[in-house]
Amino acid sequence: MLAGPILVEGDLSGVDGAATIAQRATLASAWFAGTNTQGCGSSTVTGNARVMCREIHVEPANVVVAGTTAFMLRVWVRVVQGGGGWRNSFVLLREDIAQ
Repeated sequence: MLAGPILVEGDLSGVDGAATIAQRATLASAWFAGTNTQGCGSSTVTGNARVMCREIHVEPANVVVAGTTAFMLRVWVRVVQGGGGWRNSFVLLREDIAQ
């Protein structure tokens, strides 16, 4: 959640650096305080159409084939654009990776 998950669009020049740093700090502070642990589903993100948010989730996804276990990791990446409900405004990618 904390490796630079937030980008804020600027006017015509691309990323608004100051707003990006401020949004990252706000989201990280709330995360560590336990007051807002929704990540990209947070109203901090969904309430602003200029905000893009990225989350990565990794989980074990072991597969058994013919009695042999292949130890895998499943990686989910969610990218959300704010300004609406996160369930309707995201791109989700999934990849299974051998350990």
